Amino acid sequence: MANLVCSSIRQLFLNHSVYEWFVVILLHKHVDIRPTERLVKYRYTSSPWEVGDATNHVIDKY
Repeated sequence: MANLVCSSIRQLFLNHSVYEWFVVILLHKHVDIRPTERLVKYRYTSSPWEVGDATNHVIDKY
């Protein structure tokens, strides 16, 4: 179910007739992620895992 947008962004979507092609998604975070951590989803929970000095987005050891 979509929520109604009643702010200035609403008028922007209407003025440019893009309301049928684009949506607004609000991002939020629950925890701070350090450079040595990756956010891992396991079952129904996401939590930061320590990966040390690994710099890739995908960590092979996990």
